[in-house]
Amino acid sequence: MFKTVVFPYDFSSFSESVVPYVKKMKDAGTETVVIVSVIEYESFVPRPVSKELELREYKEKNKERLEYVKKEIESEGLAVKIIVDYGVASKVISKVALDVNADLILMGSLGTGFSHSLLGSTVQNVLKISQVPVLIVPAH
Repeated sequence: MFKTVVFPYDFSSFSESVVPYVKKMKDAGTETVVIVSVIEYESFVPRPVSKELELREYKEKNKERLEYVKKEIESEGLAVKIIVDYGVASKVISKVALDVNADLILMGSLGTGFSHSLLGSTVQNVLKISQVPVLIVPAH
């Protein structure tokens, strides 16, 4: 039913708490998990000369940091792809979900950019703009 699942991961404890749920998605027919990590605009001070190089290095570093999550999910027999991109998190997540023909976005209710509400601002924005169903794992 959910052959391809997008899993936004921002290195927060909230993202980490979603990993066990992602691993269980194999029981729901999931074959592929796409881990998406977004480098937010605020992370960089625009410097025209070094911005592109700095961004490329940061993307590679994040891909390396995500390898342990990838291996953990692959241990359940799921194929895993990592995408690290730059932009507004909710827009990138929603776009990636469409680009990979995802059947579901599975994300934690809070992340590093959370507001003081029940849902983080990124989650709220993904819910507003996503054309793909979103399953939210509550923070605990």
